[in-house]
Amino acid sequence: MQFGNFSNSWYRISLDTDAQIFYATSKEHPEQVASGITIDEAVHNLSTANFSNRGQQLKHETA
Repeated sequence: MQFGNFSNSWYRISLDTDAQIFYATSKEHPEQVASGITIDEAVHNLSTANFSNRGQQLKHETA
């Protein structure tokens, strides 16, 4: 078994297990973070977000 980073993606994914929310973080700009209920939603939110201020996060809105 090999361990390592085999991803060529431009983002990283993490899961908040308490809130059951996925977070997508830009590898190039780690201060840019977006969230979503699914991995696809989090990545989509990250790719379409307008991060005009450094350190800004786009969080998932819960109803």
